[in-house]
Amino acid sequence: MTQLLTWEPGTAVFDKRAQMVGFVDKQHGHKVILKRPSGLSWEACDLGVRVANSREKIQLQALARHHANATGLAKLGRYRFGATR
Repeated sequence: MTQLLTWEPGTAVFDKRAQMVGFVDKQHGHKVILKRPSGLSWEACDLGVRVANSREKIQLQALARHHANATGLAKLGRYRFGATR
């Protein structure tokens, strides 16, 4: 039996299998639920994730800014997919 790795919610991690960076949302045994700033969530094995490095943390910050800008524009009605101006 493999040793259980525990991850704190909110920890920035990199999922090696999905090749994506995200935050730990919750953990159930060996299954870790990860979340991106956009709200996308997925499951990963605890052994398949590692702590995000500094470049990956910057990527998460950029994703969060982009998501905030994109949803802010959509809420204001200033952005429409495929609109030309």
